[in-house]
Amino acid sequence: MSQSPNDTTISSLLDDTPMTARRYAYWALASGGTFIDGFSVASLGVALPLLKREFSIDPSVLGLIGSALVLGSVLGAALGGIAADRLGRKKAFLLDMLILSIGSLLCTLATSPGLVIVGQFILGIGVGIDFPTSASYASEILPKAVRSRMTVATIALQSVGMTAAVLVGLAILKLNPAWADWRPLLAGGGVLAATTLCFRLTLPESPRWLAQVGRVPEALNALAQLIGRPVSTALATNTSPVQHTPVAAKESGLRHL
Repeated sequence: MSQSPNDTTISSLLDDTPMTARRYAYWALASGGTFIDGFSVASLGVALPLLKREFSIDPSVLGLIGSALVLGSVLGAALGGIAADRLGRKKAFLLDMLILSIGSLLCTLATSPGLVIVGQFILGIGVGIDFPTSASYASEILPKAVRSRMTVATIALQSVGMTAAVLVGLAILKLNPAWADWRPLLAGGGVLAATTLCFRLTLPESPRWLAQVGRVPEALNALAQLIGRPVSTALATNTSPVQHTPVAAKESGLRHL
């Protein structure tokens, strides 16, 4: 089955129009979640010794705190792809930042190890949802010429976030050493998530996703916002030939997997 002309137009313009400052900004907002993911994971590592001292936590509970985020991430990753495909990339983007903010707030205000475990599990769900959504959105809005390296950069931002968390932790412990310093450490990820949530409200939905679900007029509007000019103008200046590549019939089932 070949693409309809509108679908092909959208794919062609996304692939062949240049990488502009606007698209870099949208990429940064999409990839900012990966940075926050790394920041949250490393912040917990710095905070664990302080949590252990303040609450006199035994090793088994400490292990639960350390693993709760990972367990939540597994659940979030399973849900993230489904949410991004059914609800859209943008709604999944906003949802995961909201979940991250709630989890971080619960951890920051926790009065017992149990609440920290619950908060970290919720935080992990947000982290898990964001990973597949960030990768999908970034790859779908980028031009073909830079897609590979910018998608890799999206993933690499997790390591940047981890480094930033360690540096922030060192700064907090140096400026005001106290056993309760784990609270501002864990709050940092929530502040970043809430800020990113506000900025992500300005993101257009992925034009590719909108076209795939049959919302072509909305896809054209999102495309115009993404490339920063009317689609008709972009078509007039885009000289790249449109490639009509047949799409193989989808298979399903465990054998195909």
